[in-house]
Amino acid sequence: PMGYSWLLSHFGNPILAAQWLNYGCFGIACALLFLLLQKHRWPKVPALCATLVCAAFFFRNISTNAAPDILTYVLFLAGLVALRTRPGFSMCLWLLAIPLKGLAMLFVPAGLFTIHKRRYYFFLVPWAAISLWTGRYYLQGMWNAPARSTFPNFWERAKFFFQSFYWVARDGFGWYGSIRNGWLIAALLLLGLAALYCFRSFRRQQGLLPLGVAILF
Repeated sequence: PMGYSWLLSHFGNPILAAQWLNYGCFGIACALLFLLLQKHRWPKVPALCATLVCAAFFFRNISTNAAPDILTYVLFLAGLVALRTRPGFSMCLWLLAIPLKGLAMLFVPAGLFTIHKRRYYFFLVPWAAISLWTGRYYLQGMWNAPARSTFPNFWERAKFFFQSFYWVARDGFGWYGSIRNGWLIAALLLLGLAALYCFRSFRRQQGLLPLGVAILF
């Protein structure tokens, strides 16, 4: 969608504006993730470790490109934090995310399904309007595409996807962007494992151990 491009078009230097915007959203996303974990009664140490691991890897990765990913995550996490206490505010945030990222079309229906409050169903009207308005650019782009995807092309992409796992394992720690210090990444991984180890003392979170291990790998 064109929301992020439209936002950057108001600045004289769009690249610099995207850099400052993404850096600010990076910090806000980390704070919101920690707050969300605390609201769900995570202990402070595992919540802090999980936030640091996400910040050093996933959030950092999507913040270094001039793309709306980190801004979309800020709106998504802010909506999650306020969903139980202020559902209307969450719905408004998620409506704003649709012109930024097409995936955000799923946020409002999922939120309404979660809270089960009929008085908020009227948000489906602006959700449908914004989604249709945003989706027409996808359809227009697909119709005007010079070369449509073919079945053999799909298998080539699938092959490239699975080969990428081998390349990551082969290159080791040096592959990850501008972080060339393998000891730093190793320390962050150990910090994440320490967070998972802390779950042993809390029965409610023991079911998250397999998920946490899978995320780290």
